[in-house]
Order: sequence, then structure tokens, then C-alpha cells
Amino acid sequence: MIACEGYVMEKSSLEDSIREESQRTIQAIREKEASEIKSLEHVCAEEIEEYRKKIEAEIDAVIEQELSKLENRSMLERKKLNLTKIDDFINAAVDKAVKDINEDPRYRQFLLDTVLNAAEQIHERVEVYLKEQDRAFGVEIKERLSAGGTNQDIVLYEDNTIKWGGCIINDEAGGRIFNGSIERIYYRRSQVIRREIMKIMNEKAYSISKTR
Repeated sequence: MIACEGYVMEKSSLEDSIREESQRTIQAIREKEASEIKSLEHVCAEEIEEYRKKIEAEIDAVIEQELSKLENRSMLERKKLNLTKIDDFINAAVDKAVKDINEDPRYRQFLLDTVLNAAEQIHERVEVYLKEQDRAFGVEIKERLSAGGTNQDIVLYEDNTIKWGGCIINDEAGGRIFNGSIERIYYRRSQVIRREIMKIMNEKAYSISKTR
């Protein structure tokens, strides 16, 4: 009986030991699992944060690039606007100057001299192209050319491409064209005229800014 009781006690102690060991093992496994999960969560959080920073950096770079493009476009548009204003001013100044030239009494002499100088190089038929308003000088042009004795065959034409004045002389025999129009004169000197106008505008702008 005592032996039986001893066996039962040993069995109970063994079971208790096994149970305790199992619980410790299970607890150790759970702790290890929790630690590994925590470690994975930390790694995952770091990767997510790194990815977020990378995406933010890429987005910031794109935004910065687009802002730079927008700024460059804005600067270009401002330059275009300023150039347009300058061109408008120059065109208005040239138109005013041309109008003054046409109304100046010396314009008639300029036109006659231009025709005569070109006609001196032509010994046969002379074709003179004028703007509509300058056809009024036609008779005098013919008389002056005929008086020279060199040109007898003189023909006057109206040329709508001549807006500002002057003339175009055609040497039909020699195949040459003498362009004495004010448009041509301006074209040859346009860069110089533009620089002078820009210089005046800059000086005026500077003097205004100094007085403010």
C-alpha cells in the first residue's frame, strides 16, 4: 500500500515537473515569438519610414523641378513681354520718325537725289517704283532724268510694298535693282537704331530711378 502511494506521489511529481517544464518552454517560445515579432515590427517600421522619406524626397525633387521650370517660364514670359513692349515702343518711334520725314520739306529733295543717283548708273530704260503719295513727284522726276540726257525711256509705277517712302529703281537691261526705299534704309540700320533707342530708354529709366 505504501509502495503504491509512493508510486502515485512520484507519478504526480513527474507530471507536475513535466507540466511546469512545458509551461516554461511554452513561455519561452511565446517570449521569443513576441521578441521576433517586435523585431520584425521595428524593421518593418524602419523600412516604411525609409520608403516614406524616399517618396517625400522624390516628390520634393519633382516639385522643385516644376517650380524651377515655372520660374524659368515666368522669366521668359516677362522677357518676352518686355521685349514686346520695347519693340512696340521702337515701332511707334520709327513710325513717328517716318511720318516726320515724309512731312519734312527736305524729303522731296531726298527722293529726287535717290532717283537721280541710281539712274546715273542706268543708260537705257528706267523703271521707278514709288508709293502712292509720291506719284505727285512723277513729273518732276521725269523732267530731272530727261534733263540729264542719259535716260529717255522713263516709266513710273506705284508700288504698294513701299509704305514709308523713297523709291526702287529697276534696271531692266542690266538686271539690277536699286532699292532706295526708307524701309530698306531702316533695315540696314535697324540694329544701330535699336541700340540707340535702347540706350536712350535705359538712360531715362536710370535718371527717373535716381530722382525717386
